[in-house]
Amino acid sequence: MTVVIDHPLYGTLGREFVVRFIEAMARQLASSNLVNFDINNIGEEQMELLFSITFFGVGETEEQSGFEAGGQRYLPQLAFKTTPGDGVVLGDTVLHGLIADEHLEEGLARARG
Repeated sequence: MTVVIDHPLYGTLGREFVVRFIEAMARQLASSNLVNFDINNIGEEQMELLFSITFFGVGETEEQSGFEAGGQRYLPQLAFKTTPGDGVVLGDTVLHGLIADEHLEEGLARARG
């Protein structure tokens, strides 16, 4: 496996991941009978719900207290695997920091189709 540290590419891939994550969460919320979430009529409360779910969901991919296994502490970090191939791209973009208005709006637009 080839590990590539490419901060700009990681940021680009991370942005796309975040927008797709927002899109998926918006679709899931809209299809649920448990919440009032209409992707065609988003109010402040619904936007706050979408922000919270996506911010903390993506944040778990970067959780900094880590996990212990075999006497070592491991910190999660999202990686992007090339396909085809066996390359992995890593970078320093803080993905949960990309949960911002412009990406929320883009994810919602995609969810609306």
